[in-house]
Amino acid sequence: METSLHAQHPRRHDVPLLIIVGLVTLGIGLFLPIVTLEKLAFSSRTYSVLTGIKDLFESGNILLAALIFGFSVLFPAFKLVMLLVIWYRRIDEGDRRRSLWYLEVLGKWSMLDVFVVIVMIGSIQLGILARGTVEPGVYVFGSAILISIAATFVVGRIAGAAEGKGAPERRRLGGSSMPLLAAVALALLAAGLTLPLMELEKWIFWNKDYSIITATLEMASRGETILSAAVFFFVILLPVAKLIALLALSLIAPSRRSDQLVRWLLLLDKWSMVDVFCLALLVVTVKLGGLADVTMRRGFWFFAAGVLLSVYISWRLHRRERDGGGPPILSTTLPAPPPPSRGG
Repeated sequence: METSLHAQHPRRHDVPLLIIVGLVTLGIGLFLPIVTLEKLAFSSRTYSVLTGIKDLFESGNILLAALIFGFSVLFPAFKLVMLLVIWYRRIDEGDRRRSLWYLEVLGKWSMLDVFVVIVMIGSIQLGILARGTVEPGVYVFGSAILISIAATFVVGRIAGAAEGKGAPERRRLGGSSMPLLAAVALALLAAGLTLPLMELEKWIFWNKDYSIITATLEMASRGETILSAAVFFFVILLPVAKLIALLALSLIAPSRRSDQLVRWLLLLDKWSMVDVFCLALLVVTVKLGGLADVTMRRGFWFFAAGVLLSVYISWRLHRRERDGGGPPILSTTLPAPPPPSRGG
């Protein structure tokens, strides 16, 4: 029987309120200034998310403009509107579960523009040559994205409880190759976080003396505490903890404790954004190409390899989940989306 989540939980006024707050915050964050760039103390320009996309488009970087517009504007707005639809509309449980699953998996990519700003701020601290200043819009926009992720999590939990899911089958996670893959991914990511990342000629932030970790500390020392904390939490701490948890789950026998670890792994995977940060590095590298000679150092290649292997591991676990080979992996609240009905 089709019914809406609102009809099942008529007193949960906090859910639509959270979604509406997210929409309002997103709208404000798209127009507020997010960064001011100053060059040679003679000229400066302030960018919002929308004006930054417009500048990319006018400079000929159409692909980058479309990429950031899709992830940072279209998808966050679509996601919040869809959450309202899912909350109020009478939808088949399978369709609801499938829609929420996709919103959960893709939601973190809305943080792309935030990480682009973080890398830009870190890269352009050139003393008298150039300077970047964070504007309030980046915090408003980032808050909107985090609110949307939290709203998806809440709606997903309510939907899962409404469908009365049972406990997942206890089976060993991954397979015979999973411990090795997790260990290699962890080693590559650790190397990428600690080795020199990139070098920009005549620039001083991303030079041979800086890795992602030391650059994050340097940013914190300059007073960009919130931005540096975001990098540390989403790009360093959570991805490493996720791989360690995955390695542990691949080795231990199924038990009630392993079920608890699975839940933690799912939570870490939801908030880990190392792959989003890697794409942000590539975007900023392209944007800086016309201003300086950019040379990727070995840390970047280790970092990219670790990210790709981590994504591959998640894909394998997703395929195993889809084929019914074990408990849910990629979603904290929902199993894999069921296949569409064939009609009839």
